[in-house]
Amino acid sequence: MNKEHRKRITQNLTYLKERMIDLDPLLDYLIERDVFQLEHRSRIDAATPPTPQRKFNEFIQLLLSSSHPAAYNAFLEALQNERQFYVVERLQNTVVKLDTGPMRAKTPHKRQPVQTISHSDEPALASGYTHIDQVASIMSKVLSEFSGKLTEELVTNFEKRREDDIREMEENIDAKLGKFSEQWEQEKKQMLLQNDSAIKSLQDSIESLQRKQNECEKLKLKYDQLKQHQKDLREKENERWQKLTQSNLENSQLKAENTMLKEEVDRLKDKVEELQDEVSTVRKGKLNSDMEAKHLLTENRNLKTELDEKEKERDDLKRDIENAYERIHEIIRVQKEKSTTEDTTYKTVLDKQNQKLSEIYDAVNALSARDRLNQIKSSGAPRTLYIGGNAIQRSNRSNKS
Repeated sequence: MNKEHRKRITQNLTYLKERMIDLDPLLDYLIERDVFQLEHRSRIDAATPPTPQRKFNEFIQLLLSSSHPAAYNAFLEALQNERQFYVVERLQNTVVKLDTGPMRAKTPHKRQPVQTISHSDEPALASGYTHIDQVASIMSKVLSEFSGKLTEELVTNFEKRREDDIREMEENIDAKLGKFSEQWEQEKKQMLLQNDSAIKSLQDSIESLQRKQNECEKLKLKYDQLKQHQKDLREKENERWQKLTQSNLENSQLKAENTMLKEEVDRLKDKVEELQDEVSTVRKGKLNSDMEAKHLLTENRNLKTELDEKEKERDDLKRDIENAYERIHEIIRVQKEKSTTEDTTYKTVLDKQNQKLSEIYDAVNALSARDRLNQIKSSGAPRTLYIGGNAIQRSNRSNKS
């Protein structure tokens, strides 16, 4: 940025400060054109206090101190992109006030002679040099007067032109201010309409945001419920997995037990076959047992008949013994009565015979009582008859009985 561009900006600082409120779009464009860097944006944002005027001052300082050759043109393009054409036109139409210092007259340089001069030509040359000096002084006076008049004419023309430019600029500014006021009114109406529509859209957005917030809360609640449901399902899955593992273990145990049961079934089948063989043998032996039972029944009847006969014989024998005992006892009594007068030896013999006879009678009575008890036992306890079974089982039963 050259000196003229800086002057155009500094001469319109107040005008720019009033109209450049939002600097972000300008900064973005200048950063894209490599006029500013991101550090410059950070420096502007970090201005304290963070007021728009303070940020504008920091922005102008960075822009004026920029060494980029196209900084001024990039600044104008940024303003045009933001539709601030009146600001661009104001900067372009600004008359730059340059500092003018006093003009200095140019003094001619004297040339030194190059050729060597002989001693014979020295008086003529001296007179010629004197004439040249006079001409040079006259010419310098003429030139100084001419330059002074020319400078005065240039200054007067410049002042007139400047006044004309200022008048024209003021007229243009007044015309443009009128146009700008009209445009500003239109833009203000449009902005008000846009603000109304923006407020309505903002209200709609707020209402939609509230609805979305309510939906978000519902979704959050539903998410929590789904999360809890997922947790319950995971716990149920873990329980099901544990049950499945336990059932697999039980299944393996049942398989082992099934194998053992199969072996037991095979063993039982073998035993059933053995039992079937034994049953067949038992059925065969049953016929023999039936025949034996019939034979035993017949034998039992025969034994009862013989027992009855023996009982009758015993009763007859008992009656005979009792009769004989009575006769012997009567004979002994008679003999005892007759022997009262005889010697004592005969009496003692008779007592011994009577004692022996009593012993025999007691023995017969005891024998008859024992026979009666045996008969009661034999008649009260029926005889057990085993039917079926092999020979070993019959022998065991008989041993138990």
